Amino acid sequence: MPSRSLSETTSPDQRYIAIHDAIKTGSITRFAQLLDYLPESEFAALLDLDSKRLGQLIRDPELMQVKQLATLAGLFNVDYRDLLPLLIRHNDDNNSASHKNV
Repeated sequence: MPSRSLSETTSPDQRYIAIHDAIKTGSITRFAQLLDYLPESEFAALLDLDSKRLGQLIRDPELMQVKQLATLAGLFNVDYRDLLPLLIRHNDDNNSASHKNV
């Protein structure tokens, strides 16, 4: 029986493909929306975080480390620059909300 390569025996996680597609089409506009595709526990495990630190990143994604950003980019098969708008939009939304209250 011929041996199979790893790529032939394992298929990519369909959720990661869905996230890739959503990022590329602009369906995901905020970092927290990634949790619509992956459970918090799995997301935290992927980034080697505890639940408290994950909560901090969800509230303030600009605290994400470059290593974590690179990990997500690799998992979702996107360029890390595709993830940056998710962080920037979060900050823009927070800044505009605070100015409305002035």
